[in-house]
Amino acid sequence: MRVVRIHEAASQEAVEAATWYEHKQPGLGVEFQRAIDAALDLLEEEIVPLSPVPSSARARGVKRLILKRFPFDVVVVFEALIGQLRVAPVQITELPPPDINWLAEKDRPVLAAAVHLRCDALVTGDRTHFGAGYGKVFSGVTIHSPRSLAEALLD
Repeated sequence: MRVVRIHEAASQEAVEAATWYEHKQPGLGVEFQRAIDAALDLLEEEIVPLSPVPSSARARGVKRLILKRFPFDVVVVFEALIGQLRVAPVQITELPPPDINWLAEKDRPVLAAAVHLRCDALVTGDRTHFGAGYGKVFSGVTIHSPRSLAEALLD
């Protein structure tokens, strides 16, 4: 069984959505929460029909579980090295660290999400956009290539 960690902001987003659905139609919020619970059960059991996300995060291994009845996705980030998944909110509204002007604007939300989630590392094979940041620390997040992270973990 896989360990699933749910980010607080993702949990809050689901609660707000359930409240909204319940306000629109009594009982619909409960159905929404059941759909979320069923999706999380699938993630834990590793029986997951995941879809890629329609953005640059796709190349970084971010996937989503699309709920059938509701226009809501459970977004997952695989943490394969530790055998866990982290469910994170879809949007990060905080600004990225100020010292990342070297990073393409389209990639800044990726680093901002890692900072927001208090990750120790951001692992990416995107040398074109993130290569200048390999080995550097931004607000507590070290940017690694897959190889440099493996080397750091094996030392």
